[in-house]
Amino acid sequence: MMRSEPSDDCSLNWRACERHASCTMMQIFSLKLAYPPAGDQVKVYGFMAVRDTRDHLRNYIFNRTRVEQDDGFIQLSGPKRGIWWYDKQLVEFDMRIKRGDNEADDPQLIDGAVWFYDGCSPHAKVLTQRIDGDYGSVDISYTLLQTAMEATVQIAASELDRDIGLLVRAYYVSDLLHQGMQLFDGVFPADAAAGVADRYELDKYVVAASRRTKLALQLRIRSLDDDVDAWRYCLSPASKHGTDDFSFALSFATIDVKISWSTLD
Repeated sequence: MMRSEPSDDCSLNWRACERHASCTMMQIFSLKLAYPPAGDQVKVYGFMAVRDTRDHLRNYIFNRTRVEQDDGFIQLSGPKRGIWWYDKQLVEFDMRIKRGDNEADDPQLIDGAVWFYDGCSPHAKVLTQRIDGDYGSVDISYTLLQTAMEATVQIAASELDRDIGLLVRAYYVSDLLHQGMQLFDGVFPADAAAGVADRYELDKYVVAASRRTKLALQLRIRSLDDDVDAWRYCLSPASKHGTDDFSFALSFATIDVKISWSTLD
């Protein structure tokens, strides 16, 4: 979100600003166990992070402690900013499978780092890279998007019914995917609504979108008390600066969505 606000040097039509450039970005869609044990629930924890040549810092795409491990589905927690692609990327990982009462009892799923060299890979094609370890393999699904911008998605809930819990799920919808990529899965129990806060925010999530496309989000909003389902949709044109705000007033809550656009140059 470093350049969400246009500067004085931007052109008059700052959404199509010529001063700040788009770039090639890496969009990671999923992490999956390649060979999950049959009939056995797998609990995975640890981290996977990307280092690009923009600042060389870890940009976590998955980061879970042993206490908050994922059950089967590896829920991505990042990245926290767009992943700039130039020639190659370093992907680091240290992921374990929870088996015993202590970490010493847990087998190492994968541990180490690999370089991704895909400078000649086709634009906007879903690719899969398998990372093998001593106790399993993880498939990372991703794509490279040229002339891309960073979109930061924020979701907040307000005016909650104090007697009804709330479930909010958000999916990134793309023509590249057979099904939507889940960004958020947040639950606000009834006792949370009875607290002192009037507004509850989920974590930010960053995705990449190419120029002249639109970012599509699908929201499932469900009350936990009477199983009332509401589906809402957001469509935001990719741009170099600015924000798009959406608000959905339901009988049991109000859901606000904010999409902030920025370049990485």
